[in-house]
Amino acid sequence: MNSPLVHLIQFEAGSAGLSGPIPSLAGLTALNYFIVPNNQLTGPIPSLAGLSNLKQLRIGANFLTGTVPSLAGLTSLEDLRIDFNQLRGPMPPPPPSPNLTHASLCPNYLDPDASASWDTLTGTTPWYASCTPLPDPVSADGFDG
Repeated sequence: MNSPLVHLIQFEAGSAGLSGPIPSLAGLTALNYFIVPNNQLTGPIPSLAGLSNLKQLRIGANFLTGTVPSLAGLTSLEDLRIDFNQLRGPMPPPPPSPNLTHASLCPNYLDPDASASWDTLTGTTPWYASCTPLPDPVSADGFDG
């Protein structure tokens, strides 16, 4: 039996006081807009596989952690905003969307890997210039080692 959510086209709940993890978006193949900035969402960004109709992914200003999942299937994406979270690790390659014109990636704890594509999409060179660097490991007594 199919869930009625498979027909969901838009979910917008910015500054709505949402908390907890973002639920799985699997199977929401009609989804065009997922806009939930300025909430208290936690945990990782769920897989974005199968969301080829997604035009806007705005999940900035939450408390999301983990790595950024693959963006490879987001062939319709126009706007990506994942800034002001606690994401770590490498930034995957940009999605193969000819319509992607804007990306906000930082601040986050993303690895500073050179990417001319991300430079162009963020309008910043290097794209990671406003990302928060990970602190150097420091022992509990405040001294390195």
